[in-house]
Amino acid sequence: MSNYESLERALQSAGEAHSEIPLPPAELDMRITRGIEQGKKERLRARRLLRRRLWSAAAACLLLMTCVFGIRLSPAFASMLRDIPGMETFVNFIRSSNDRGLGLALDNEFVQPLAISDEYGGISFTVEGMIADENRVVIFYSINSGSDQKLVVLDRLQIKAPDGKELGAMSSYGDIGIEQELPFKGLNKGYVDIQMENGSRVPDAVTLKAQLKLADPDNPAARYEGPDLDATEPSEAVEPARPNDRFYEVTIPIDQSKFAGMKREYHLNQTITVEGQRINFVKATVTPLQVRIEVKSDPANSKEVFGAGDIRLTDENGEQWKSFWSMGNVDDGATIGFESNFFRKPKELYLEGEWFRALDKDKMDVVVDMDRQELIHKPDSLLKLRSITPFGKYKKLTLSMLVDHETDNMMYGGMLESKFKDASGKEYDMADIPGGVISGSSGRGAPNEQESYYYLNDEDYEQPLAFRVYQYPSYIRQPYKIQIK
Repeated sequence: MSNYESLERALQSAGEAHSEIPLPPAELDMRITRGIEQGKKERLRARRLLRRRLWSAAAACLLLMTCVFGIRLSPAFASMLRDIPGMETFVNFIRSSNDRGLGLALDNEFVQPLAISDEYGGISFTVEGMIADENRVVIFYSINSGSDQKLVVLDRLQIKAPDGKELGAMSSYGDIGIEQELPFKGLNKGYVDIQMENGSRVPDAVTLKAQLKLADPDNPAARYEGPDLDATEPSEAVEPARPNDRFYEVTIPIDQSKFAGMKREYHLNQTITVEGQRINFVKATVTPLQVRIEVKSDPANSKEVFGAGDIRLTDENGEQWKSFWSMGNVDDGATIGFESNFFRKPKELYLEGEWFRALDKDKMDVVVDMDRQELIHKPDSLLKLRSITPFGKYKKLTLSMLVDHETDNMMYGGMLESKFKDASGKEYDMADIPGGVISGSSGRGAPNEQESYYYLNDEDYEQPLAFRVYQYPSYIRQPYKIQIK
């Protein structure tokens, strides 16, 4: 995987995360990768849009593991796990997680202690344990440098299937934080969260393969310094300091019998109409670690529906189960992930919300004359051209837009598709600048104003250039309530 570290800290491109979910702390070292292959269009998004929307769709997956929310666990089982070498920190971590599904899974003895290591040069990379169901695996690891003067962290993580190919999945990983291991003795702990594509089961084994890099144990957050948004050229790609050049590798068996038959499917096929737009809730799948909802809009709609803004899962008592991630646009068929109440066994289950992101299909183009620095066509008055400036051997296109942050806290760094056309109809890709970044956004500027940045190769394009909208802060509103069970 490419190193996106600095941009991740700056963009906070929060995808479908909701306003009540706090942003992740600076110490998190997130990586997101999609190996999903859904034809040419989806492969393009997986390889390119991912790099410009690092917090989109899967960013909220990271929040599952980091936000503070108390969970009551089985004292006997939690105590037993704490007695297993290496597991105490992870038990405490799950207890403070905002993902109640993980806490309930621990309470129901769903954790598999492992202690599988790869050691080289006095440094060990150990998978201490995991929690898994048929669509998700959360892996807990530790890295021991053997020195209280040396903090070693995960880098360039690859997740492999048993055949050696990249696993078709969305994933994130991060440090749990060395503050849980004070006084620091060279031990760093973290997690890897793997979400399989719809229809795909976790394999019988996964392999984690990664290089390691050095960080400052006295200031571990220093490696997350963001980029200079006013820079006039890309920063030089600097290879991080490493303890060695080795790729550490651990293969993790997954005991499928632990979750065999533990899936509940509800075929909904319920359609709602929101401001004339038909949206179909197709299916709900409940497993021990997540609830997945499949949603698709009617192709005959006059608007393209991007996503459900404030969707939430509720039970018969009105208790809410948060949505943390979303894959895809509703127009193409989206999957929305919630924390799981599988072990709670609610008698009733509902989907509720009030608004969706959507835009008229005849307003989906953004047309810019780069030579005249003019925004020729745009969806509405909220979007403005801020600047077109040299950026080394590239061109940097800066747009600004107004977003109602009281309702919508999404960062629109991925507002535009990664492909564009010139006036002759010839198609181009946005530039891969050093660091693997295509575009990003920041919340600086006036209240409710966001800036988004797009990088193009400095070529003699036939003007104007036409870009396609991928996400936009335009809304349709109608309260709805769908019964799942």
